[in-house]
Amino acid sequence: MKQLELKTYKNIEIAEVLGIKAEKNSHLSRNIQDKLKLCGYVYEHESHSRYYRISKIPSSIEERLQELLVRCYDFDGRSSIKTYIAFIFALIHDEEFPYAPWETKVNILKEKFHVSAEQRMLYIYTKTLSHKGILDVTNRKGSGNRWKTTLINGEKIQSPVDLNDPKQKEERDKYWKRHSQLMNLGMNYGDASGSCWKEFHICYYNSSILQPRAFVTEDGEVLDSDLLLLWDLIYEYYGFS
Repeated sequence: MKQLELKTYKNIEIAEVLGIKAEKNSHLSRNIQDKLKLCGYVYEHESHSRYYRISKIPSSIEERLQELLVRCYDFDGRSSIKTYIAFIFALIHDEEFPYAPWETKVNILKEKFHVSAEQRMLYIYTKTLSHKGILDVTNRKGSGNRWKTTLINGEKIQSPVDLNDPKQKEERDKYWKRHSQLMNLGMNYGDASGSCWKEFHICYYNSSILQPRAFVTEDGEVLDSDLLLLWDLIYEYYGFS
């Protein structure tokens, strides 16, 4: 989808560019105007008219980023654009971020990118990018991406499990042996885990993996020109070349 230009559009044309379903849409005019404003366009439109004249388009890096994120990736303005950009950037450039549990993702964004985010908002970002086909999500079960939470000096700390560390293996074996004993005594999985937490101050679990898709094929074919533009703008926004 191309960015709107400085010209006049029919409502059907502008809806297509903005990704709005026009068929059987009794609120088409409102939907168009709401999205134009969120994208940062300045427009002229007479009541009951089917035409919109675009008189100003987003021009700064941040304005262009927001326009592209709204138009192509359903950014809804409920969080800051910097938080959404940092989330996407961290998926690509932070080795730990795609594999980390949600709470750790929040901490990474705060410590490395200086943005505040709630886990609920990260769920929304993930669902949006997955729906748009630029993010694959591997669910926790059977992902092989194992993490643990430990209690250190009264603070809960999340960290990846090192399957090659003999000391960690000894800790895991001790934990799961006790966990099995408790379940054999009639406890359900959750109660057994809670009891082990009280005893060992540790718990183990799998974390979902967020895997961004490639921008180009091995032959250099562009998969998504909007996505490439988004990436270029993010690099500019963060001062990279």
